[in-house]
Amino acid sequence: MTIGNAVRRPRLLVTLAVGVLLALAAAGCGGGGAKPIPIGLVTSLTGTEIGVGKDVARGVELAIEEVNEAGGIRARQLELITEDCKCSAQVATEAVRKLIDTDNVPAIVNGTRTDILLEWLEYARSKGVIVLNVAATTAAGEEQTRITNTVFTLGVPAAALGQELARWAHGDGHQRIAVLGPDNPFGADFRRAAAEELRRLGRDAVVSASYVEGRSDYTATVNAVAATRPDAIICGLYGDDGKTLVPQAVAARLSAPWYVPYPSQVTLDNPALGEGRVFGIEVGYNTASAQRFRKRFAARFPHARPTAWSAFSHDGIWLLAQAMRQQGENTKALAAVFIRGAPGYSGASGRIEFNEQGVRINPLLERLRMTRTGDLVPVE
Repeated sequence: MTIGNAVRRPRLLVTLAVGVLLALAAAGCGGGGAKPIPIGLVTSLTGTEIGVGKDVARGVELAIEEVNEAGGIRARQLELITEDCKCSAQVATEAVRKLIDTDNVPAIVNGTRTDILLEWLEYARSKGVIVLNVAATTAAGEEQTRITNTVFTLGVPAAALGQELARWAHGDGHQRIAVLGPDNPFGADFRRAAAEELRRLGRDAVVSASYVEGRSDYTATVNAVAATRPDAIICGLYGDDGKTLVPQAVAARLSAPWYVPYPSQVTLDNPALGEGRVFGIEVGYNTASAQRFRKRFAARFPHARPTAWSAFSHDGIWLLAQAMRQQGENTKALAAVFIRGAPGYSGASGRIEFNEQGVRINPLLERLRMTRTGDLVPVE
């Protein structure tokens, strides 16, 4: 009887020990099962901005996979929680509250336009959540003068893009320059800045027009622009609208070159239409780090093309990972790392520095042209 009890007792202890270990693993405790760090993404995966939304999401997904493969954050993995805001400010606000109050995210990547971002930005700031602003490049910079230390914009403001393209078109000797852009906050800031810069340079735009995104026919807009006989068009074009606007411009015999922000985001069914027609500026596109990013992106998403949105979101995650590796999840400490300019960091969009308001400064703007195959090469 004594021998029997002695045999049964160790078996019971082993069973209990295994049960405890399994419970700990299931709860995310100990060893390699440390609880992951949730990172929020708010973007439009449905609706008129689906192109931008998917571009942002791909950049985030690739970066999180890379960070986790490189050991994560202090032995913890990053876990992406994506919320589709459907181009709706109300849906986005509800999603942000859920990410903050339920999922307890320390950071949110913004893949929405400015008017949507501004609906929930103050709430995120009040909760001490870091916001990596990828897609909003208009009034967000101005808002950050009062909402400081937690919001970081990786893109270039729309006004700066419009001004740079106006200087380029003017410098190329064009006399009759039209300004065109989408009817949204980005387009409004872009068109205003381009027209004002042309005026400062001594040349008024022959027309400043807008179009509604996602339409199947832009004939009226194209004909109105063509009627002014422009020899250059500064256009805030991005996404799938290029599939419609550019062919209809060709049909209207509008042969003027198009100067666009981020030509990597211009989608054409026939890339050959871009040769000699599509010119634009990208941020740090030809740096070694940017080239490495595009190579990794192509391997991960063979049927997609990396755009500026993909690059900005990828950089945002890696900057966040670097800051977290130094400071953990302390918001004030993270913000201090970001504001210092992430010293030494050069990523998918070149070197990144921020001012004290969290707005990117000194971006490397490179002038590119599109080839017959849709590739982008430096302007000679």
